[in-house]
Amino acid sequence: MCQPLWDRSDLREVGAAAARPVKKARPMRNPRGAAGGGDGDPTEVLIVEDDADMCSAIRDSLEMAGFSVTTALTGKEAADLLDRGRFAVVVSDIRLPGMSGNDLARRALRCTPPPKVVLMTAFPDAETVKEAYVAGAAHFLAKPLSLRNLARVVEQAALEQSAG
Repeated sequence: MCQPLWDRSDLREVGAAAARPVKKARPMRNPRGAAGGGDGDPTEVLIVEDDADMCSAIRDSLEMAGFSVTTALTGKEAADLLDRGRFAVVVSDIRLPGMSGNDLARRALRCTPPPKVVLMTAFPDAETVKEAYVAGAAHFLAKPLSLRNLARVVEQAALEQSAG
Protein backbone atom coordinates (compact mmCIF):
# COMPACT_ATOMS: atom_id res chain seq x y z
CA MET A 1 0.00 0.00 0.00
CA CYS A 2 1.34 3.44 -0.92
CA GLN A 3 2.05 5.94 1.83
CA PRO A 4 0.49 9.38 1.26
CA LEU A 5 2.94 12.22 0.66
CA TRP A 6 1.42 14.05 3.63
CA ASP A 7 -1.44 13.72 6.07
CA ARG A 8 -4.01 16.27 7.17
CA SER A 9 -2.45 16.66 10.63
CA ASP A 10 0.46 18.42 8.92
CA LEU A 11 -1.82 21.34 8.09
CA ARG A 12 -2.36 21.97 11.80
CA GLU A 13 1.39 21.60 12.39
CA VAL A 14 2.22 24.42 9.93
CA GLY A 15 -0.32 26.75 11.56
CA ALA A 16 0.92 25.89 15.04
CA ALA A 17 4.54 26.55 14.09
CA ALA A 18 3.65 30.01 12.84
CA ALA A 19 1.79 30.82 16.09
CA ARG A 20 4.21 29.52 18.74
CA PRO A 21 7.30 31.36 19.93
CA VAL A 22 10.67 30.16 18.67
CA LYS A 23 12.61 28.06 21.16
CA LYS A 24 16.35 28.10 20.80
CA ALA A 25 17.68 24.62 20.21
CA ARG A 26 21.19 23.31 20.10
CA PRO A 27 22.48 24.11 16.62
CA MET A 28 22.78 21.23 14.19
CA ARG A 29 26.52 21.03 13.86
CA ASN A 30 28.02 21.15 10.43
CA PRO A 31 29.61 18.07 9.05
CA ARG A 32 33.19 18.70 7.93
CA GLY A 33 33.21 21.10 4.99
CA ALA A 34 29.51 22.03 4.97
CA ALA A 35 28.57 25.69 4.63
CA GLY A 36 28.47 27.58 7.88
CA GLY A 37 32.05 28.50 8.51
CA GLY A 38 33.53 25.19 9.57
CA ASP A 39 33.18 22.40 12.06
CA GLY A 40 30.70 23.08 14.83
CA ASP A 41 28.90 26.03 13.22
CA PRO A 42 25.16 25.75 12.49
CA THR A 43 24.31 24.54 9.00
CA GLU A 44 23.32 27.48 6.77
CA VAL A 45 19.95 27.09 5.03
CA LEU A 46 18.27 29.49 2.60
CA ILE A 47 14.45 29.31 2.50
CA VAL A 48 12.68 30.82 -0.53
CA GLU A 49 8.89 30.99 -0.18
CA ASP A 50 6.61 33.78 -1.43
CA ASP A 51 3.91 33.08 1.19
CA ALA A 52 5.19 35.05 4.21
CA ASP A 53 3.29 32.95 6.77
CA MET A 54 4.56 29.69 5.31
CA CYS A 55 8.07 31.13 5.11
CA SER A 56 7.93 32.06 8.81
CA ALA A 57 6.62 28.62 9.79
CA ILE A 58 9.40 26.88 7.87
CA ARG A 59 12.03 29.23 9.29
CA ASP A 60 10.83 28.72 12.87
CA SER A 61 10.70 24.95 12.46
CA LEU A 62 14.22 24.71 11.02
CA GLU A 63 15.64 27.11 13.61
CA MET A 64 14.14 24.95 16.37
CA ALA A 65 15.86 21.97 14.71
CA GLY A 66 19.17 23.85 15.06
CA PHE A 67 19.75 25.24 11.57
CA SER A 68 20.89 28.79 10.82
CA VAL A 69 18.17 30.09 8.47
CA THR A 70 18.03 32.98 6.02
CA THR A 71 14.77 33.71 4.18
CA ALA A 72 13.77 35.30 0.88
CA LEU A 73 10.30 35.99 -0.50
CA THR A 74 11.28 36.19 -4.20
CA GLY A 75 13.62 34.37 -6.54
CA LYS A 76 15.55 37.58 -7.24
CA GLU A 77 16.11 38.23 -3.53
CA ALA A 78 17.29 34.62 -3.14
CA ALA A 79 19.66 34.94 -6.11
CA ASP A 80 21.20 38.05 -4.52
CA LEU A 81 21.65 36.17 -1.23
CA LEU A 82 23.28 33.25 -3.05
CA ASP A 83 25.74 35.68 -4.63
CA ARG A 84 26.69 37.10 -1.20
CA GLY A 85 26.46 34.07 1.09
CA ARG A 86 27.40 30.45 1.41
CA PHE A 87 24.58 27.99 2.03
CA ALA A 88 24.67 24.23 2.52
CA VAL A 89 21.01 23.83 1.53
CA VAL A 90 18.48 25.90 -0.42
CA VAL A 91 14.78 25.09 0.13
CA SER A 92 12.61 26.80 -2.46
CA ASP A 93 9.07 26.86 -3.72
CA ILE A 94 8.90 26.24 -7.48
CA ARG A 95 6.34 28.95 -8.23
CA LEU A 96 7.91 32.27 -7.29
CA PRO A 97 7.46 35.82 -8.56
CA GLY A 98 10.17 36.90 -10.99
CA MET A 99 12.27 33.71 -11.07
CA SER A 100 11.07 30.13 -10.77
CA GLY A 101 12.45 27.73 -8.21
CA ASN A 102 13.82 25.66 -11.10
CA ASP A 103 15.76 28.69 -12.42
CA LEU A 104 16.99 29.38 -8.89
CA ALA A 105 18.16 25.75 -8.58
CA ARG A 106 20.19 26.10 -11.79
CA ARG A 107 21.74 29.29 -10.46
CA ALA A 108 22.52 27.73 -7.06
CA LEU A 109 24.40 24.92 -8.76
CA ARG A 110 26.86 27.49 -10.17
CA CYS A 111 27.93 28.43 -6.60
CA THR A 112 31.19 27.09 -5.19
CA PRO A 113 30.60 24.79 -3.43
CA PRO A 114 27.10 24.23 -4.76
CA PRO A 115 24.37 23.87 -2.12
CA LYS A 116 21.93 20.98 -2.21
CA VAL A 117 18.57 22.20 -3.47
CA VAL A 118 15.21 21.05 -2.11
CA LEU A 119 12.27 22.15 -4.28
CA MET A 120 8.66 22.11 -3.10
CA THR A 121 5.29 22.80 -4.65
CA ALA A 122 1.58 22.43 -4.04
CA PHE A 123 1.22 21.13 -7.62
CA PRO A 124 3.23 17.87 -7.66
CA ASP A 125 2.35 16.38 -11.04
CA ALA A 126 4.82 14.06 -12.79
CA GLU A 127 6.08 16.75 -15.20
CA THR A 128 6.74 19.23 -12.38
CA VAL A 129 8.71 16.64 -10.42
CA LYS A 130 10.72 15.70 -13.52
CA GLU A 131 11.52 19.36 -14.28
CA ALA A 132 12.66 19.91 -10.67
CA TYR A 133 15.16 17.04 -10.83
CA VAL A 134 16.37 18.09 -14.30
CA ALA A 135 16.96 21.61 -12.89
CA GLY A 136 19.22 20.10 -10.24
CA ALA A 137 17.03 19.47 -7.21
CA ALA A 138 18.46 16.90 -4.82
CA HIS A 139 15.08 16.45 -3.13
CA PHE A 140 11.46 17.26 -3.92
CA LEU A 141 8.62 17.85 -1.45
CA ALA A 142 4.89 18.23 -2.03
CA LYS A 143 2.85 20.76 -0.08
CA PRO A 144 1.28 20.81 2.39
CA LEU A 145 4.53 20.06 4.18
CA SER A 146 5.23 17.99 7.23
CA LEU A 147 7.65 20.24 9.11
CA ARG A 148 9.23 17.21 10.79
CA ASN A 149 9.83 15.59 7.40
CA LEU A 150 11.19 18.86 6.02
CA ALA A 151 13.76 19.03 8.83
CA ARG A 152 14.83 15.44 8.10
CA VAL A 153 15.16 16.18 4.37
CA VAL A 154 17.20 19.33 5.06
CA GLU A 155 19.47 17.40 7.43
CA GLN A 156 19.95 14.69 4.78
CA ALA A 157 20.69 17.31 2.11
CA ALA A 158 23.28 18.98 4.39
CA LEU A 159 25.00 15.62 4.91
CA GLU A 160 24.99 15.00 1.15
CA GLN A 161 26.44 18.47 0.53
CA SER A 162 29.27 17.91 3.00
CA ALA A 163 30.08 14.53 1.43
CA GLY A 164 30.68 16.27 -1.88
